[in-house]
Amino acid sequence: MSWKYSASVKPNDQLARKLGISGQDHFFLDFDSKHSRDADGKIVNSISPVGASGGPLIDMGCIANPENLAPDRQLAGRLAGILIEHKDSDKAIVAVKIGLVLSRLGIK
Repeated sequence: MSWKYSASVKPNDQLARKLGISGQDHFFLDFDSKHSRDADGKIVNSISPVGASGGPLIDMGCIANPENLAPDRQLAGRLAGILIEHKDSDKAIVAVKIGLVLSRLGIK
């Protein structure tokens, strides 16, 4: 099953401390498990991220850039991280940066 969600990555020092990590090797995405906004900005019920752990975090760049809105423009995403945790109490999804994963596998 495919699950898509769009959000900006933001620092979350409080959640990093709670998880016992520095936060330097992780991405934190705001996520409210009750309500989100759809492509038209309307408030809708969120889709549960249950089962998303291990899934990819794809960086699509700045898709709101006017140059990227041209009908013939092809955007290429890049693997930025792996989803590892959903903390409903902190309204966040946590992903480990792909660079850390690759370095731990001995891949540079």
